[in-house]
Parts: sequence; structure tokens; C-alpha cells
Amino acid sequence: MIFRLLFIGALLVLSGGASDPNSSSLFGKVEGKSVPVASSALDRALSDQFREETKKTLTRCLQIAEDNRKLVASLIGEETYRDYQWGKVAENEIAAAFDADIQKMRDHLKKTDEDWQSMQAGSLEPERFYFNCYDRSAIALTTAWKLSLNMAGYHIDTLRAVITRANQECAQRLQTAQDDTARQRVAAENDRYQNQVFDRVCEKYDKLRILLTEQRRQGCLNAWLWRHTAFANILQRYDVHARAFERFGKLILQEYDLEGSHYSSIIHFAYSSGSRDRIITGYRNRPWVAARKYPKIQPEGSPDVLRIYSAAETSVDNYKMVADQWGVIWEQPTASLKHTYSLSGAGLTQQESATPLKYRPNQKISLLLVANGSLINASKAFEVDHITIQNKIGSRAQAVRFGRALLEKQLKQDSVIQNVTPIEFELDPLLGQLGASINQNALRATVAGSMVGKPVTAESRTLLHAMKHQVILFLPGVFGSEIYTRVGNRDELAYPRFSRDVVGQQPFTRLKLNAGGEPTAESKATRVDLFRKFTLAGVPAATIYDVENQPAVTKPENTPTLWVDGREMKPYHLVPWAYDWRLRLENNVSLLLNTAQNPSERIYPPYAVGPSIKQIVQHFKNQNPLLEDRIALAGHSTGGVIVRRIIMEYGAEGLIEKAFFINTPFYGAPKAYLVFLNGDMGIPFIKDKFMVEIAPNAPIVYYLAPTEQYPKAVAVINNQKIQRQPGQPAETFMKPLINQGQALGIYPKNLQWNRALENQAKAYHARALGEPHIGWNNCSVFWSSSGANTPGAVRLNSAKKLYEADTIEGDGTVPLESQYGDFPVHTRIRVPGEVEHVSSPNQPFVWERIIRKMTEPGAIQAR
Repeated sequence: MIFRLLFIGALLVLSGGASDPNSSSLFGKVEGKSVPVASSALDRALSDQFREETKKTLTRCLQIAEDNRKLVASLIGEETYRDYQWGKVAENEIAAAFDADIQKMRDHLKKTDEDWQSMQAGSLEPERFYFNCYDRSAIALTTAWKLSLNMAGYHIDTLRAVITRANQECAQRLQTAQDDTARQRVAAENDRYQNQVFDRVCEKYDKLRILLTEQRRQGCLNAWLWRHTAFANILQRYDVHARAFERFGKLILQEYDLEGSHYSSIIHFAYSSGSRDRIITGYRNRPWVAARKYPKIQPEGSPDVLRIYSAAETSVDNYKMVADQWGVIWEQPTASLKHTYSLSGAGLTQQESATPLKYRPNQKISLLLVANGSLINASKAFEVDHITIQNKIGSRAQAVRFGRALLEKQLKQDSVIQNVTPIEFELDPLLGQLGASINQNALRATVAGSMVGKPVTAESRTLLHAMKHQVILFLPGVFGSEIYTRVGNRDELAYPRFSRDVVGQQPFTRLKLNAGGEPTAESKATRVDLFRKFTLAGVPAATIYDVENQPAVTKPENTPTLWVDGREMKPYHLVPWAYDWRLRLENNVSLLLNTAQNPSERIYPPYAVGPSIKQIVQHFKNQNPLLEDRIALAGHSTGGVIVRRIIMEYGAEGLIEKAFFINTPFYGAPKAYLVFLNGDMGIPFIKDKFMVEIAPNAPIVYYLAPTEQYPKAVAVINNQKIQRQPGQPAETFMKPLINQGQALGIYPKNLQWNRALENQAKAYHARALGEPHIGWNNCSVFWSSSGANTPGAVRLNSAKKLYEADTIEGDGTVPLESQYGDFPVHTRIRVPGEVEHVSSPNQPFVWERIIRKMTEPGAIQAR
């Protein structure tokens, strides 16, 4: 744990040069934030500063290492190395102990500049650049101290050699004495000589003590400056630096096998704490330097230890932090490292820095409490009392407070914060307590506690924004897309256009299909578009689809604007998807799922061929890096029938998260039979008799006709109500109705029911039943009722010579039972009021509820 505390600091340069650690630019309450600069400019400034501080650390450490190398090399010239062979051995040891590490530090200096240039050129990720700087600085700091210990060891070895040689010389002189008088004289000379050697050794010991004390002071200063660098960058770009810091501490332990005495020496070196009566406690097999004022010459056989007094006259306390520092930040995902984010609007008084978080159900968020200082003594640590989280958005602004129980459970050490400590929260319950939803939030955390017994508070530097930006793909109903066909050398609108009663000049002739349900060369659609408004003489006469202008989508309530590198990111992209509604619906399923050729280069209509879901998502992901990979599908009427089939296909769950159905005829509608027989669609663009001629070969009529699941009567023949039975072809009751009409002259004799198209429609619907791959709970069915005015069972009124229908409850087009389909009750949502079929998708209520469903926390995942 203690090494996780190592080297966290705040770079004074980045705090504006202020030496006061209570400066609000780094920690505590941040006032008056300006709009963030573009990501590239911010990263360039921070990385350049970080590079310079890294190089300063490396240079300082290299200077210490080189000085120690020179000091040790000078020992070869000392009198203790008069033996040539001994000097050669010492020279080899010095090279092995110093040269490789010194060269590595020089290489690190050079490589730091190379990495910075690579990052500016875009060939090196910023995260990798920062990680490399942390690694190199950790290596430099520990290497410099290791070489200081090596230098001390060589000097102590040298001094021991001086004493050993003096002892040997004294012993030799005693052996040469011939009598007691000579021995007394030699003993007196030896005593004077040993005192001289002792004084020389003590002088050299004292110089060594002063040198080590100074190097220890320099090392503490270097470590302190680096802690400042790390702390400031954690607060500025914590997403990189908080993770790099963890590796930074581990590297020191792993790289040098810091155990036992060396471990203790690094702790002592890094924190300047504990007993001051020692400088180092040793490195591997090097002698100890510990507390003793007057060293004595050790007798033969004594431990390989020589002691000197080491109380430092120059205390490093002056180089410790004036006061402990701390900050509060939201943990940010790695994927968003390259960008700068901010929020504005929705009740925020100014544009504020943000930490966006792509929402996932059952997600946990982390609040990082960053503490900096001498925290070995818990009494000096930052002790948390409580954390308050507030949603800053508009009228929903609420706050929730978390006390010691949560903190102590997570910290497992009372409530003392040391280093970078994450506090986790369950996001879904938190949003619920705050009355917030996805996208409709901006969370500020305020931490209250005490530092050295004094009360302190701090706010998170950024607002956490749990967001989900998605594409909503809207599929209109039958007759809801404009159709263009080729006339001469230009595309000309074939639908919608008012028809005229002159054969050969009618636009409807460009809508007719052949007996196989395929367009002819004349009727093939060359372009389709959403049918938005109908105009007469340039004046809007009616609104058909107004989905693209719904405020719930374009300006969602209580949703702040997210800015990425100064560019506005819209939370929702509503894309209408036009199609040729005359043809088989399978065509559209294939296009959207990209199982057929799809050469479209356009996302919004008009286009010749509609784009696939993958193409649409990729288009918007190029603009918004935070966009979800999966989309929401919304289909009105026939569009809902297409959506229903899509979510039954394998692989759909990887493309689609939610599906919304608006007045969709899941089981079909008897009105399709009435259109087939009468041609009455209730629209002015195609005359009834023209529609009658189009209908028999138009697949859409069969796809919208009642399916075998339709629960009510579909026809009345000879006053007998007919309800479809499983396996019963519609031809069994449609053919008699056609024959009766032909006999009365109200139905053309050359037209018949198309059994082949009916079978194709039957197969389509058979694959659109049961729980979809995205799950029932990710589906919503909007239904409405405008009273008992919806066509039900179709019959022939011989007296009036026309086809008519019984009326049942529905939206004027689709009966209620068909709008429900096989969807569970909890998925159904009623559109308030007596809303008719055509106007349903333009209801603000529908889109408000769609957005609410898309932003509810705790969404249940697909099966």
C-alpha cells in the first residue's frame, strides 16, 4: 500500500506557479471554469509540460549517477589501491555497477523526446507516451538512489581497506621487534599511527555522511517535484495518469526486487520520515550506515559492518509539502482519452468540463479521491466524512448523501484516503435517487472531511454525464414514401400526385406492377423519399409525417448539450427510411440488415436504395465517437410490420437495442380487402378505380390483409360471418366476393385474387411471431382508438351495388386487436385522446415516451 503513495504530487508550474497548495486551480472548489480548449491544444500543452518535467527528473538523476561514478572511479588513485591487480578488479566492478545504468538513463532522455515527437505526429497514443514517462522516471529515481548506495558501499569498502592495511602494517612492525623495549616503542608508534589513520577515516566518514545526506536531500527534492508532476496531471488528465501511477509504484518494486534493507531505504528516501539517526539501512550485500557517532576499528572476525553517525544537519523537512493536497475526479474510460468534453444548457449556468460515460445497465461508476502528501502517518491523511452527489440539471436537480458506512465498507481502513482511492457507486440506483435519467443528468460530487484535523470540502473537477447517444430509424407506413420513376431523361414524381381520368396520362400507370408483383421498366422506382407534406400550388395543404421536427428528439427536455472538442454532439439522430411500399416487405428487411447488395451512398432520403443499419450507424459514428453501436427502430403502420420481422432475424440483437411500433397492423386489417375491392384508401391522390387496377398485383395489399392470427370476422357472404381458420387461404372468401361484384358489374372482370402473392405474405408473417431476439421488454407498442369507425368484416351490398365493411373499434384503419398483436400487456402504451391512424406518429406524446423509454436506467437486456 505504501508504494501506491509514492511520488504523487502537484506540479507547481501547471498550477500557475503558485506555491500555495490550497490554490483552487488544482483542488478543492473550482470556481469560474472557462470553456475547455480543443483536445489537441490541451494535450499538446500538457504533454509538452510533462515531457519537460520528465526530462528534468531524468537529468537530475543522471547528474547524481554520473557524480557518483566519478567519485568511485577516483578511489582507484587512492593509496589503498596501490596493488595493481586490486585496482583492475575495482575498475571492472565500477563499470559493471554504474556504466550500464548511466547509459540507460541517457537513452531514456533521448527516447522521451522521440516519443513526444511521435505522439505529436499521431503515431504514438498519448496514454503510451505518459506511461513511458512514468516508467522512465521510476527507473531513474530508483536507479539514482541505487547508485548512491553503491557509491557509499565502495567508499566504506575503501575505508575498511585503509583500516585493515593499517592493522596489517602495525602487526608486521610488532613482529619485527627483537625485544620488549623495541616492542614497547613499536606499540607506541603503532598507537600514534592508528590514531592518525582513525582521524583520517573519521574525516572521510564525515565527508561521506555529508555527501549521502546531500544526495538524500536531492533525491527527496526530485521525488517531491515528480510527485507534483504526477498529481497535477492526474487532476488534468486523470484517465491516463491515475492508471499510469499504479504501474509507477509497482515498477519500483518489481524492477529492483526491493525487499528487506533496500525496501526500507527507499521508504526512508522517499518520505523523509521515521528515525533521523540513519541515512540508509543498506543495499543488498553493501555495509550498513547507521547510528554511531564515534566509529571504532573493528577487530578481525567482526560483522561486515562499520558504523558512522548519520544525523543530517540539513533536514529535508523543508522540502516536504507545505500542506497535503487532494482532489476529486470521476474515473474516465480509456476510449475517451483523445477528446475534451463539456456540458452546457439545461439549467447549467455556464459551460462546464464533463466526464462522459456511455451508459450500460447495472453499471458502476468510480469517484477517485486523489490525496498527496506525507500520508504514512494516518493523522495527516485526508479523512472523509461524507460524499454528496448532486444532479445539476434543471428542475430535476436533487442530491443524495453517502455517509461513513458506505465509505468504510469500501475503503476497509476507516475512512482515511491515501493515494488514488476509488469510491464505487451503483449508477442505476443513484440515477433513480436523483430523479435523473440517461442523458438527463450532470453529476457533481462534493466530498467533505478533514485534513490534519481541519474541516475541508472539495468538488469534482468535472460533471459526470451518463449518456447514450443513439440513432432512431423511422420507417413510415404504406403510402408514406414518395415514389419517383423515370420519365424521359429525368426522375418525375409518380406518387403523390392527383390522378386524372385520361388513360395513358395517369401517374397511376407508373405505379402498376406485373403479375409477379414486380415493377415494369416504366414503373420501377428510381428514387424514394419520405412523404412529409402535401402542397397545392406551392402552399402546404396537409402534413403527413412531421417526425423529424419533434421537440422531444431535436430539443429533449432536461438534456444538456455535450460538446466534444468544441463540437456539439446531438443525443439523437432521427433518420427517416423511405422505401417502395408497393413491393414485398422482405426487400426492406434485407436492405436494412445488409443481407443484399446496398450501393447507397446517402443516409437521408431521397435515394435510389435505402442504406443498411450498419451504414447509418457508421455514418454518425464518424461524427460522434460516443454514439452507440445499436440503434432504436420506430415503425408506423406498415413500417412497424417491417420492424417486427427485422427483430425476429438472427443477429438483429447486435444491431438493434429497442423497437417502437406505432399503430401497427401486426395481424393485418380488413381495410386491405376493402381497398382491393373498392380501391378506397381515403386519399385523394389515386382515384378509386385506378387503385382497384393496381391492387391485385401489389404485394403490399396481401401483406396488410388479415393474417391467420386475426381474431375477428374478415368477410360476410350470404349474411354469414367468416373468421379465418388456420391454413385457410383468403381466396376461399375473397373469390366469391369478387365473383359477386363482377356479376353486378361493380368489379372489373379481368382482375382476380393473386394466390402466389398471398402465399408470400403468409410466409412473411409466419416468421414474425413470438418473442423477438431483442426481448419483449425492449419493445413498446403504441396504440390508439378513435371509436368504432374502423373497417371490419367486408361484405357486398347488392342493393347499393358496392362493397362495404362492418365497423369495429380501432384507429380508423387498424382494429385494436391487430394493434396489440402478440405483444404482452406491459409493452402496450395508449396514445391519449381519439387519435386516428394517420396522425399517430405526429403526436408529441409518442416521441416523448419513446425518448423516456430510451433513457430509463436499468434497461433489461435482450435474451
